[in-house]
Parts: sequence; structure tokens; C-alpha cells
Amino acid sequence: MRLHGSGEPGAPGGPAGRVLHSEATVQKPDGTTAVVVSQTGDITEITGSTITVKSSDGFEATYTVDKNTRISINGTDGTASGMKKGDTVRVFGTKSGSSTHAEAVMDGMPSGFMMFRHDRRGAPQPQSTAPSSALGRSST
Repeated sequence: MRLHGSGEPGAPGGPAGRVLHSEATVQKPDGTTAVVVSQTGDITEITGSTITVKSSDGFEATYTVDKNTRISINGTDGTASGMKKGDTVRVFGTKSGSSTHAEAVMDGMPSGFMMFRHDRRGAPQPQSTAPSSALGRSST
């Protein structure tokens, strides 16, 4: 996988930094391959069937948006008409030749969304796997 914008190899949000855009060739279950892409950036242009996104490092890409594109606006199902120039989005797509289809676009985050939640209830307590009779308990 080729990771752009992170400076060095690393997982999204990992020690190398966040991934701004990526491209990978994956093997599908039928043995064929597909090129998948992702990008985080701001919408710089919207037309009837495309959006153009520019990442903070200057990388820019245009994606075809159609009725099969899953669009989420602030965590709820949305439409392309709900997106506007300047919105920060995360795009997941598939590339075919020089064209890239947006499979999903996330515009904004759900209200109250936290990327990394910390469970403040404490560590889980060990559970006994012994039968209740071995613990001196009656099963009736």
C-alpha cells in the first residue's frame, strides 16, 4: 500500500501521523484486482456528478458521485446536495483507469463523536469458567 502525506509508513492515526490520502491494489474474492483510494480534505469544487477534494498537503483528486455513492453528513444519511464547497470530507473510492468513483463520502462527524474513547469504568474483571457446582453454588 502506498501511503501519501504521512511521511513514512504507518497505520491511519498511528505513530507516523494521519493518512491524508492513499491508494492500494487489493485482490477481490473472485481473484481479480481493484484499486481502492481514500482521501481526507476540503471540497474545492462540486458539479452535478463530481466533487473535487484537496488535502492539506496540496494533493487534489476528483471523484464521480452518483446514486450508488453512500453519503453521510454529520453521521446521518445524506445526499450530494447536502455537501458544499469548503466542507472537510473523507472519501473512499475505487479507481478505474483515469476515473475515480466515490463509494462513500463522510462530511462532518456525528454530534458528540469522539475518535478515541477511553473506557473510564476500569479494567474488565476476570470471569470464572468453572461450573456453578464447583464454586459451591447450587444450580437449582
